[in-house]
Parts: sequence; C-alpha cells; structure tokens
Amino acid sequence: MNVKLTKVFATLLAAAAFLAPVSNGLAASVTWTAAIASDPDPANVPEGDSISFWLEDEQFDVTGLPDGEAWTHSDLTTEYRWSVNDGAVTGDGNAATVASGSTATVKAGNHSIKFEGKTGYYPIWFEEDNTTQHTGAPVYVDWMAIGSRGFTVVKIDKLQYKLNGSWTDAPGSFSDIGLLTTITFRVVPYPSGASWPKDCPLWGGTAEGVTGDTNQIIFPDTGGQTVSVECGNTVSAGVAVDTANTVVSVIWDTAEYTQNSTTGNCTAVPKQFTVNYTASADIDSNKWMLRILDIHGGIDILVRTGGYRNPLTNPPTTEAEAVDAVTKMKAYYARGSVSGWHITSASRTHENYHYTEWSLTGSHYWPSTETAIEEITTTYHDHATEASAITAMRSGGTGSDSKVTAYKSICWSYWDTLADAAGSRPYAAGQLALNPAIQIVQALAATNGWTVPQGVDTPSIANPCYKAWLPYTP
Repeated sequence: MNVKLTKVFATLLAAAAFLAPVSNGLAASVTWTAAIASDPDPANVPEGDSISFWLEDEQFDVTGLPDGEAWTHSDLTTEYRWSVNDGAVTGDGNAATVASGSTATVKAGNHSIKFEGKTGYYPIWFEEDNTTQHTGAPVYVDWMAIGSRGFTVVKIDKLQYKLNGSWTDAPGSFSDIGLLTTITFRVVPYPSGASWPKDCPLWGGTAEGVTGDTNQIIFPDTGGQTVSVECGNTVSAGVAVDTANTVVSVIWDTAEYTQNSTTGNCTAVPKQFTVNYTASADIDSNKWMLRILDIHGGIDILVRTGGYRNPLTNPPTTEAEAVDAVTKMKAYYARGSVSGWHITSASRTHENYHYTEWSLTGSHYWPSTETAIEEITTTYHDHATEASAITAMRSGGTGSDSKVTAYKSICWSYWDTLADAAGSRPYAAGQLALNPAIQIVQALAATNGWTVPQGVDTPSIANPCYKAWLPYTP
C-alpha cells in the first residue's frame, strides 16, 4: 500500500515547484511554498520607513517517490534566508525588516523580496503487511526559493499645478498671487503610478488638512505662504499673496511754480497723470488682473510779474497814485484782467483756483476710470512675469494707457466749460487775495490825508465745479 506522509507548514499564495538537489543522489520533485505577509499591508511605505515581512501558510511537499515510499521531515533542521533585489540586501530567517531611505540601499522605487529555504526529508516505506516501517537515509534539499513578493518605497516626485488646463511642474515659489484666488495642485509619486502609503500624501502649510493627491488651495491671507506635501520627503512651493485691492484716490501733487518778469497772461497747465501699476494673478482662472498702486496729478503754474506796479514793494507816493491803485485793484474781479497795479500773490491765487477746479474735476471722473482699468486682464500662461503682464494690459486701444488718455481728455473737456473771464470764480479768488493790498494803500492814504475809494469787494468762490458734469464712459 502506497502511503504519503505530508509535513504541512502552511499554504502559500504563490507556489513554485523545483526538482530539488539532494545529497544522496536521489531526485524527487519538492514543492515548498508560503505566503509572504507584510506590515504595513499593502506593502508600500514612505521613503525613510521600514517594512516587515514574514512567512505564513508554509507548505512543503515531496512527490515523485518510488511506489510504496512516503517521506517525513522528522527532526531535520530547516534554515531560511532572504534577499532584496537579488542580493542588494540579505538576511537570515523566515522574517525580515527592510529599512529604506534616500541614502539607504533600498531607496524609493519598486523592489522585490525573496525567501529561500534549506531542509531535508527521510524516505519511508512499509512492509507488505503494512505494519513494519523503514526509514531511509536523509535526503537534503539545498537552498530553494519559497516565494517572493514585490513592495514599493514611495516618495514625492514632483508638485504640479494646473495652468490653462494642463499640469505644469510647480516652481519653487509663486509671486503676485491675488488674495482669495486659488491654485489647483497635484502631487506625483515616485515611482510613477505607485499607490500612496497610509497617511500619504500629507499636505501642510496653507494646504494643511486637505487629503488626496489633487487639491484646489485658496489663499485667504496676504504675505508669504507655503504649500507643502510630504511622503518620506517633502516638496514645497512658496506663495507670495498680494494685499487686498483697495480704492485709490488721485494724489494731487503740490503745484510747481515758475515766475518771471515778462508781460502777458499767467497760465496753469495740467501735467500728464502718472499711474503706477501692479498685477495680481488668478492662476486657476488663467489671468493677470491689473491693479493701481497710485495715481498722481499735478499742474505747472507760470506767474508773470511784468506790466504792473506792486503797491507793497513800490507804494503810491501821491494821492493820485493812491486813487489809481485802489481803483484799478478794486476793479480786478469785474474787469477780468490786471491793470497797472497788482501783486504777485493774487496771480498765484487765481492760478491756484484753476488747480482746484482741475483737481475736483479729476477726482470726480477718476472712480469710474479706476473701475474700468481694474477690469483689464490678460492671460497668465502667456506672461511669465508681472512686468510682462502689466505691459500687455497697458497697451492697445483697450489698454489702461488709452483709458488714462481718455480720462485726461474728459477732464480737459469739462475744465474748459468753467469760466475764466470777468466776474468768474478764478478772478474772485484773485480779488480776495488782492484785497489786503488795497487795504494797505487805503491805510497809507489815510495816514497821508489822501482821499481814495474805500472798502473792498468780496465775491464768492464757492462751488468751483458749478457746471453739470459731462457724460463719460471710460
């Protein structure tokens, strides 16, 4: 009777059959298999962590013995050894702990661990009466593979962001990012296609608390921020977030004066507006948004002192001169011009009133212009820098430079509707500045016993921009 005695170690998932080399010259088919368990399971870890393996459900069998023979392990010694990546790392035993790391032998990547065993068995057989057992000489099984298993050590390969519908490698830092805008990030594992280990990827910085490998991150705070992600190694990108956009008012610079002794009209000529820009990026919307840092307006005033006598520096010396001085200076507002007697400060005050008109006009038309300018955008993916984006958004018929030109034009058009003639507000302002000089001459006349016209006129300078505003769509 043919009897098989099987020494059972366990069951193996991936079995392999070998024609085992034996030391006594006999040959039989030996199957030695086992399941390889791991911790963690699945067998993937972040680079820098260790992973443990051990044999489970081991199963050993011998087939192909002569009729009537069976086998037994009895007390023969069994040895085990293991190796990673065909010998890069080796060890003894039926359990292994493999360390990984960026400087270790086992780095991020796909790997394999193999277990081998060395043992033996005794052939046995029975007499025909099936009661007498015979045990043969031991048959030694040299090192043979029991099983192998792949495992993965994972790290962050790269951090990417979505730009214009495509994934792009993230730079080390992002600048000029708009407050409350978003960037969609994706983290890519190495090796490619690897499953993430438990608790990976771990997001940090502004992205702390999100999970998964793809996330849209909003930036709610101004200043320097960081988006980081970790799986063994850490990859991060700095994000510089702009301050909140605010309403900007025109800064009206002090008037620049020039004075000379020539005759002729004094002038007040507005300067070109100077605008300083910044730009904020909304990457998920693939756009740069134009922002105004500040805008300056100004005026050049020319005061001519020729053609008249200053009663303060060269006062009247006779009653006739005093009468002439008081009469002509009192008529400045009604006449709408300088005649004979005048003071420089009155001309400056007249021209300054024009600057008041200009600045009020500019301040009225600016808010709608600012709104129109800050609606200008350009594509983010076409402009790598803020400076390039600003240049693009300033140019062309719909750019901000054209809008500033239109803004100055409407200001000029309205300013031209305001009167600058006899009885107008600028002359009223000049008259009020001229009155102290009139009073000084009147006092001089009284001291000298001269008779001159008395009193001064005080016309109103209220409401400089008294005309209806002209329609304007920037």
